[in-house]
Amino acid sequence: MAVKEKQIIEQALKTGVILFSEKGKLGFKVMKGRSFSDELKTLVKENKASLIAYLEQFNSDEFEEQNIARIDNGHNLYPLSFAQQSLWLANQMDESGYQYNSSVVFEVKNDMQVDVIAQAVDMLINKHEVLRTVYCKDSYAEYQKILAAEDFQLCRADFSTLDELASEEAAVKCIEEMRRAPFDLEHGPMISVCHVKLKSPDNLLVFVLHHITTDEWSTQILFKDFAYFYNTISRGESLPEQTVEQGIRYADYAQWQRKWAASPAFEQYQEYWRTRLAGAPYCHSLPLDSLRSDAGNQGAVYTRQLSAAYLDDIESLTNSLGISLYSFLQTALALTVSRQSGKSDIIIGSATANRGNKALENVVGFFVNNIVVRHQINDQLSVAELLKETDQRIQQDLAHQSLPFDKVIEALNIERQPDTPPLYQIGLNLGYRNSMSIELADAELIIRPQATESSNFDFTLQATKCDGALILEWRYNRQLFTACSIANIALNFDCLIAEMLNQPQRMVAKLANVTISERQKILASANNAVTYQGDFLLHKGVEKQAQ
Repeated sequence: MAVKEKQIIEQALKTGVILFSEKGKLGFKVMKGRSFSDELKTLVKENKASLIAYLEQFNSDEFEEQNIARIDNGHNLYPLSFAQQSLWLANQMDESGYQYNSSVVFEVKNDMQVDVIAQAVDMLINKHEVLRTVYCKDSYAEYQKILAAEDFQLCRADFSTLDELASEEAAVKCIEEMRRAPFDLEHGPMISVCHVKLKSPDNLLVFVLHHITTDEWSTQILFKDFAYFYNTISRGESLPEQTVEQGIRYADYAQWQRKWAASPAFEQYQEYWRTRLAGAPYCHSLPLDSLRSDAGNQGAVYTRQLSAAYLDDIESLTNSLGISLYSFLQTALALTVSRQSGKSDIIIGSATANRGNKALENVVGFFVNNIVVRHQINDQLSVAELLKETDQRIQQDLAHQSLPFDKVIEALNIERQPDTPPLYQIGLNLGYRNSMSIELADAELIIRPQATESSNFDFTLQATKCDGALILEWRYNRQLFTACSIANIALNFDCLIAEMLNQPQRMVAKLANVTISERQKILASANNAVTYQGDFLLHKGVEKQAQ
């Protein structure tokens, strides 16, 4: 019986009609640009009662993301989330064995108690079950298994007997070996930590985790908990009797996601992305500096910084328009790519936290998802109108961010190309960082920047709000773009932002193309600094050159 109802729902989705039930009544929504045909209306009316009964079963709490339940099944075996499954498969094909390792290196101001570090990591693994979860496969499918907590073996390296230069070189080599050491997904653990003693007063503390267990949000949770455990133990204070996570765990989320995938809501999300991305270009049209088929994924970073005063002007405009900073940056980047490629249909990908449920905010796991923002630029709109239009579309996209990226590709039936990432090759992420350090009872941990070894996309703009300014990191594939090409894209981006700030009511098509000589003058007035500092504002420089 249910087969017929499911077929009707799927048929409706293909024509842009979403059927749903609410309080025992049948409702529908028609996507923009689609219509509800008379033939489909008749079919729905004839099966109204059975459609309501079928849809009602998916309105229970277990299919609402806000009501994910903890499930202790006794044997500690759970399905993989879609993100985990995708990464697990990719890891099987990773010849290096370390492509999905994530590392953070801290410089330790004042020395830490090494034994307490080990105890704190022990408590961390005990609390967050995902750190002691392993990943296996039987004849049916891949699955994850939560293991009992065991004593953690802290790595200790002592290079303090070497001279300062040799000590630092040995530490760099040690860190590199840790970063490149493969994790055993079938046996665990999914974390390694090493205390490195140097000749200089400052030592190092290195964390390496496999990406299947964590994302950037999760890493912040782990460091916060590590600091709490370390401080509590080092002060001789009592820890809570129960430190194991009591609420939802990542395994519960994975199990819920698998059930959700069988519901009509999942199909509705797929249909949204089918409609949103229908006819979208597979790849951007920016000129490359070498053939894509010859490129690997060796990465590099070009960094700029917009001053606090400059960021204030941007946020003054976004606040007046009622849009987000993220939407402003998306629009500016899309316009930059459009102007340099000569195309108006621009695709920019973005990583999202994917934690719509507040109960997931303190859960460690691989939640991050990729969404695709499509810009079909109408250059006859004013800057302000285009910004508002972009913001509205992004809000709609974010409302559908829970659909795993691989399922978006699957819904579009895209044939993957071996040398080109599917759907998008240009990314934009916006992050917030209050501090680059962690305060401990007897020391301070300061993050040590690490070189970017690889780039999975052609380039990604990582924008980070930090101490009132906006740091712009252009992370690019240096086998596709030269440093000069990326610097040129970055400068065009900055100059376009200046134009947008100066003339938000001006038609997009009439925004000035900043010439090479004008850009040189603007940069000269900033003392040729790669980083914008002090009171210099790029848009004021553009305005001055136009006078």
